[in-house]
Parts: sequence; C-alpha cells; structure tokens
Amino acid sequence: MSTLKSALRHNQSWDTRAFLEQGFCLCWSPTELMVGWGNIKKTKTYRPDSVSVWAPHFFLDLENSWLEFEFVSLVPKKDLLDQLVGWDEKNWWQEDFEWSEPDFYRFAQNFERIQSLFASGEYEKVVPVVASAAVPAQKKRRAVSKNLKAHWLKNALRWNWPLRAYGVWAEDQGMLGVTPEVLLEVNYELDQLHTMALAGTRRADGSGNLLLDPKERKEHQIVVNSILQTLQHYQPIAEDTVEETFHYLVHLQTQISGVIPEGFNESLCLASLHPTPALGVHPKSQGQGFEILKEFSVEPRKRFGAPFGLRTAGESRYVVAIRNIEWDNEQLMVKSGCGVVAESDCQKEWEELANKRASVLRMLSAPGEIL
Repeated sequence: MSTLKSALRHNQSWDTRAFLEQGFCLCWSPTELMVGWGNIKKTKTYRPDSVSVWAPHFFLDLENSWLEFEFVSLVPKKDLLDQLVGWDEKNWWQEDFEWSEPDFYRFAQNFERIQSLFASGEYEKVVPVVASAAVPAQKKRRAVSKNLKAHWLKNALRWNWPLRAYGVWAEDQGMLGVTPEVLLEVNYELDQLHTMALAGTRRADGSGNLLLDPKERKEHQIVVNSILQTLQHYQPIAEDTVEETFHYLVHLQTQISGVIPEGFNESLCLASLHPTPALGVHPKSQGQGFEILKEFSVEPRKRFGAPFGLRTAGESRYVVAIRNIEWDNEQLMVKSGCGVVAESDCQKEWEELANKRASVLRMLSAPGEIL
C-alpha cells in the first residue's frame, strides 16, 4: 500500500483491493482523475456538504442514485496506473466468455417502425439501442473479477484527453468505459457552464468527411438546436462544428458554453438536458421521450447513455455514459446506439452500431496512447 495524495475526504492509505472491490473513477483533467472507494451511502438527492457521484439509470428510474463514497481523492493518472501494476491482466480475456450478438432482423423491424414515425411527422430523430452480451465460459465463475476490472481500467486510463475514463462498480455489478461526450460541466467560481453536441459517426480509418455528408450534418444539427433551445436562459454560445477524431471513430462535435444565472438549479438543468437527441428523441415528448425510447430498446438500457458524474461545492462534471461495458454476476453487456433520421440507411446504421461496440472492446483490451 501507498498513500494517494490530495485526499478530498479523510486521509486514508490507498488499498487497491478495496478500490477494485467497490469504487468509482472519473477523469477530471488531462492528467488527473477523481477516485473513490470504501463504504457507500446511497441517497435520493445531493447533499450540499458532500462530494457525491450521480450514477442513475438512463430512464432516471433508479432510486437512491446519488452515491457518497467513504474515501474520495483527486489523483494523477500515472499514480493510479502505478497502483494497478502487478494485477493479472489477460490480453485475450474475451476468449473467457461466450458472446451473443444482436439480431439484425429485429433491428430492421424497429428501423422501419421508426421511419413510419417520421412519415407521420411525430419525430425527426430516434436513437435505438442494441447490445452484445457475454457469459463466462466457465459457468461457476463470476463474470468480472478484480483482475479483469484492473485490466480494463489500466487500458481505459491510457487513452488521452478529451476521451474520459469513467466507471462505478461493486462486487456484483458495475460499469466502466471511455466516453467522448460531456453532458454538463459547471464552474461556480466563474459562473460558467459547458456542454457539447456530439452526433454523426464514421470510422477513423474510412474515407469521407462528415461535414460534407447531408445526413450526418442534419443528425448533428438536430442535437445542436435542441441543446441551444434547452439552454436558452443561460446565454448559450455554440462554437463552429468540427470533425473530432476519437481514435477508432470520428464524430461531429460542437462545443456549447453558457452563463449561470442567479438562482441556478443544477439538478433541473441536468434533467432538462438529458437525454439530448444524441441519445434520445427529437422533438422530446412528455417524459423526455422515455416511452418511445423504451419501445425501441432491444435490451434494458440501465446506465447506458445515462448521465454519470461528480458534484462538489465548487464545480460539477457529468459525462454521457457511452462506450462502456456493464456487468453483473451473470453476464456483461456492450451496448451501442445510432441516430436514425428520415435519410438513414438501415445497413449503414447497423454497421455503425457494430463499429461502436467494437471500439469499446478495443479501447478496454489494448493500451491506448501512453500519457
């Protein structure tokens, strides 16, 4: 054991085993991340005097989704990587699982039903979700061991900013991933907030330019317009839309900033943003479009696409929980979603879904760009 510096709650000697049993992490800057471990207190709302993790399900139907960890620290990424040295890692861990892939026929049926919604004028964009699932090849073995968590975490931490490693886990369930998408960042000292629109996808090793693709530009602009409308009372400013490469995938990205007004309510702001049309529907119907999204989710979304973040007295940061693996004692799941608009092609959307799931396994199975 060694002591991690900059403890935010208590001075506690670092215990890698305890961290891998029950903990969380969230990249806080290009070189640092928040980590927590130890006992967890679950609450329904944020307590102003706490440093709390918000880890709801996508449909915000999980009770007590605020988590207060016994120990919380801001640590350099390199220090955490050093603490994980010596834990077993397997370069071919996927061979230890029996995988099942999503059903194209079922997706195609949902795709046609979504297109009928566009024809009737009810919606302009819907994001269906599919999943790959895996069970341990050895039936009596726990799906995810501490060693496997360490392996995934080491690889996740080696991907450079603006990709953000994040996750929360216990002995019997968890989530760990590397996301390119920020939902909301709030700086109370500067009275500023920040979010982004991230929609439109192609493979990094493919040809083409998303900025010149009418379908991708339309899909992305729907997200931009929706966020600007949601933040209309915060003086939002949208930067120019650019192509941003996140190693295996390229997305269209628009950074959006705003000003915190007097009486700002962070919880209400989060609730109004989630889900953006990048993960939800447009226009949002009653209940944020949750009912129509449940209809077109082949597997339970659980935390996929949900907000995940940390709130403190001075600043808060929430990412969108995509590009991740979720697990429980019996199985693990890798999910992906695609933005369907009237101009979408079913086969291309299916390929995009596969590319996104493949990128997760690549990022968590192989080291990224060393810091």
